[in-house]
Amino acid sequence: MTPPSSTARKAFVVENPDDPSAAMTGPIQNRWAFLVGINDYRDSQYGTLNYCVNDVTTLQSLLEQVGYTVVCLHDQLDARSARFPSRKNIEDEFKQLAQHVGPNDLLLVYFACHGTRAGDGLPRLIAEDTRSYDLANQAVAVADVENWMRDSGAERLVLMLDACHIGVGTDQRNMADPEFIRNVH
Repeated sequence: MTPPSSTARKAFVVENPDDPSAAMTGPIQNRWAFLVGINDYRDSQYGTLNYCVNDVTTLQSLLEQVGYTVVCLHDQLDARSARFPSRKNIEDEFKQLAQHVGPNDLLLVYFACHGTRAGDGLPRLIAEDTRSYDLANQAVAVADVENWMRDSGAERLVLMLDACHIGVGTDQRNMADPEFIRNVH
């Protein structure tokens, strides 16, 4: 994997669904990964990134080698592809994947892209088609991603964000913070 730039912030969140005290019910049956990498953006307000697509395609290859089923969206695909990382495609592809995820499964979600806390101050991920003047409606709220993950039904959830300016990195939170790591098994 390529090293992150000096402005990148990485957040690693592992959590259980609604009841963090619930014990896992058994061994992991299936491993699923949802990966999004964006280097180029439609809105010139967002600069080009160099390594995000390479990071997700490399991670895809590694995860597939160890038995994950991977859905990978990135901007080197044809813009007409359902896996091109527009805001709508990200949500639609995630919801389609979530229909296959079961309670004894592991779901890993990884975004490598620009991020922001502009406007309402909530952490958001910048999709390929996000326009800077309408972040609330066009960017992907991290809270939405967390909700999609919980709604999948998987008991084992891992969210990794490699997105600058979202303010949820380990340098801004104590690792013992229960909001950062709710339950690790």
